[in-house]
Amino acid sequence: MKKIFILGASGSIGENALSVIDSNKENFELVGISVNSNVEKANKIIKKHNPKYIYINDKSAIENILKTEDTVICEDDKELSDIFNSSDVDIVISAISGFAGIKSTFHAAKSGKKILLANKESIVAGGSLLMETARENNTELVPIDSEHNAIFQCLPESRSTQDVKQIVITASGGPFHGKNIDELNNVGVQDALNHPNWEMGSKISIDSATLVNKCLNSLKHAIYLIWMRASLSL
Repeated sequence: MKKIFILGASGSIGENALSVIDSNKENFELVGISVNSNVEKANKIIKKHNPKYIYINDKSAIENILKTEDTVICEDDKELSDIFNSSDVDIVISAISGFAGIKSTFHAAKSGKKILLANKESIVAGGSLLMETARENNTELVPIDSEHNAIFQCLPESRSTQDVKQIVITASGGPFHGKNIDELNNVGVQDALNHPNWEMGSKISIDSATLVNKCLNSLKHAIYLIWMRASLSL
């Protein structure tokens, strides 16, 4: 039984992680969650999974969080770091959207646990510092956003890149795929939010539609590829 802590449990990636846990209860246990301020979603998760550890970024919302006799409310980053370093956690899922997820991902990287990393900003902004921190603490970083995980699964189990000559990042094209310049002049925010394949949060949906997400993906892969000595194609 693997014990899992989800950073960003109320977001779209966090919800997907929870559905995987629901479908594999014999293998996974949710022991902790963090949310920003969404008390309603947090309480739904608590009712269903009864995680021991709760971290909420908006301290004014703590009083509205459901609690049991066993609930531990994390008050600060040190307490969160202590939890990651305890035997209560095997896997940390870093699913906080944007740069807000960098600090907690670094705390997890110091724990020696496995990190399932969806927060690409940690790599884009933290780069080699995050990877070196993980290496020094024997922490395994596993990318779980779609393109990076697909590449990760294609690599040999040893993660050796000796025979890797080229890596290609794929893209769905988003809601604007196939549109010409005239058509793009008339699109609005709702059009950008209407992804044809995935249901995601607003920020990720907009980044996908504008291809900013692909820029971040390219930067993230570039950092990996410095070590891999492979070429990158988009």
